[in-house]
Amino acid sequence: MTLDAFLATVPLFDRLTPEQRSLIQSYIEVQDIPKDRVLLWEGSQHDAMYVLWEGRVMVSKKIRGHSEIVIAHLDPPNYFGEVDLLDGQGSSATVTAEVPCRVLAISQERLRQLLDRDAPLFASFAWALGRSLAGRLRATNQKVQEVVLWGLDATGADPADGG
Repeated sequence: MTLDAFLATVPLFDRLTPEQRSLIQSYIEVQDIPKDRVLLWEGSQHDAMYVLWEGRVMVSKKIRGHSEIVIAHLDPPNYFGEVDLLDGQGSSATVTAEVPCRVLAISQERLRQLLDRDAPLFASFAWALGRSLAGRLRATNQKVQEVVLWGLDATGADPADGG
């Protein structure tokens, strides 16, 4: 699959015109990642986000500083690293290649250059990113609700009586 054809399947880029997708390709770096390579370390700052073109990555999180749990497996056309790219507070999880991967890297610097060159294109990208992040937040809220309800059921606690 060509890069342009792939970008048309990625929710961050699927509403762009072919001309806009062509332009954004000049801001993307294609990287081949070997199996077991860590792309993002939890807590470390990174200056790029990644779109998974080929392969599969594992997203994990430290629990109580020692144990690590897998919170997701991502397949194409998922992306990761966007939170640190936006807020600069470090990666919220560790991302490791489970198999050899091909990713599209988009650095913070290149995004700023895109904003300077083509504000409407940047706005389309930012809007798509915001929509996607809102969807992820809703899914996380649903999972938190399920975990809380599971805990209440397991302990027999009734939130109506304060415990």
